[in-house]
Amino acid sequence: RRDDGDSQEIRISDRTRLETDRCTFQGLNVTMTSGGEALFRRTLVTGDPGPGLLIWADSEWKGEQNRYEIGSLRVGQTSYTAATFADFQRATNSEAQSSWAERNEGKSESVGANEAVLARLYPAEATKK
Repeated sequence: RRDDGDSQEIRISDRTRLETDRCTFQGLNVTMTSGGEALFRRTLVTGDPGPGLLIWADSEWKGEQNRYEIGSLRVGQTSYTAATFADFQRATNSEAQSSWAERNEGKSESVGANEAVLARLYPAEATKK
């Protein structure tokens, strides 16, 4: 999580595989380069401004039940918007039950990190919000 307003990046590169389940990426751009692999499950990607997802064409992106509150999404040379998110799902043959939504619009408790559990584990961090 980046709360200082500066964007940072998660980079998934050649021979790298990232798997997530019930994670929240806040204020982090995601870039997957040639040869990278990712599997996102029940993960929230959010931020203000909305972060970007950049997926190179010769990488493997898979996901299911995710929520994207992002500013941009591109696979290879093709850009997608919230209105064309279904095209992204078809192009990647994944992202079943995933959505691209406005920030905090109809947020599901089953997607992203469990904030109540995190507050119990890290009480000092919870008071910073």
